[in-house]
Amino acid sequence: MAKITLKGNEVNTNSEIVTVGSSAPDFTLVDSDLNNVSLSNFNNKNKILSIVPSLDTPVCQKSTMVFNDKV
Repeated sequence: MAKITLKGNEVNTNSEIVTVGSSAPDFTLVDSDLNNVSLSNFNNKNKILSIVPSLDTPVCQKSTMVFNDKV
């Protein structure tokens, strides 16, 4: 578990933070059809992960829109 700060308050993550260049651990997310998918569902494919804390903030919304346009 890593300790980070959010607005000056210390919070803990669920696990260690992945470093640049390291392999991502397997995880489960929900796709656009509300199905669970994991990283292992995409073996042997290039992957780009865009993770934002909350889409109900203007910065995260803008970041996601710019990311989608560029992809």
